[in-house]
Amino acid sequence: MGQVVSYLMAYAPADLPLRLIPVDARGPGSVVWSPWYLMVVLVRVMLGAARGRLGLVHIHVAERASLVRKGVVAFAARLVGVPVLLHLHAAEIRPFYDGLPGWGRWLARGVFRQADLCVVLGTGWRDWLVNTIGVAPDRIAVIRNGVPVIALGEPTARGPIFRILFLGNLTPRKGVGDLLVALADPMLAGCRFEAIFAGGGAIETYRRQAGELGLDDRVSFTGWIDRTRAAELTASAHVLVLPSYHEGLPLVVLEALGAGTPVICTPVGSIPEVLDDGSTALFVPPGGSREIASALRRLIDDSALAERLAVGGRCLYRQEFTMEIFVDRIAALYRRLAIANA
Repeated sequence: MGQVVSYLMAYAPADLPLRLIPVDARGPGSVVWSPWYLMVVLVRVMLGAARGRLGLVHIHVAERASLVRKGVVAFAARLVGVPVLLHLHAAEIRPFYDGLPGWGRWLARGVFRQADLCVVLGTGWRDWLVNTIGVAPDRIAVIRNGVPVIALGEPTARGPIFRILFLGNLTPRKGVGDLLVALADPMLAGCRFEAIFAGGGAIETYRRQAGELGLDDRVSFTGWIDRTRAAELTASAHVLVLPSYHEGLPLVVLEALGAGTPVICTPVGSIPEVLDDGSTALFVPPGGSREIASALRRLIDDSALAERLAVGGRCLYRQEFTMEIFVDRIAALYRRLAIANA
């Protein structure tokens, strides 16, 4: 969510009738300080509304504590008559909602129902809001994420050793352990490859797993990296692998499309709504280590397939996922709410 906010701030159209001001309801560091940051946001909303200087509140929400904090902000904004645009990014909102007690589900429904407009990443989330949460269809907009392609100067050459990239937080939800098991599959034993795991999370846990699988000399862990380094690794990789169990519409996949890097991923969240197996990505089932190994072997052995995925991904990126397309669609919603509440 934070990266999407950063992109909106950096690429907002010059003629936007609103000035964007980012605020953080959680705050950095320990969650202990979260109530303080939430209070600061609430005060800013109240003061902005009282001074007539707050046109709308664009709330980016996930599940769990994020839904609680952002629900409080949404309620406060509606209380003082400020329009609310609720932007759902949560990958696991449906199982989270299903696991709530009855009163918890009632409160969660209220968060979405009180918004003037809800933005979702795909039609699956829209249908969930309509059929389960009870949001009116005309108060939901489907807008896919967008990402910029970072200029790296000279094109990054892909080396002779097949480079496999995982980019993201190293957690079970992202299927990191499944990818490691796939890399140790006998199907790949005779292949020259290196695998880079870039991102924070349980690095030592997965480093130990790699060692136990005999992958020490083929796998490396970079830890957290900045956007420029991530773009460099994506551009130089022969494939990005994201074998997640739950996703919204991951930015790393869109960045790989824009860089012309083939993608192996699971058809979860909004991914199967925008990617096609065999033409813009290779799909593998969640938890399918054997299938991941098979997909990797296909790309290693079939350069024509890799090129087809690269070309298809670049074309799809230009059609759907550029920053210009994304911010224009969000700006249209801003104007719509501003006009309706003028």
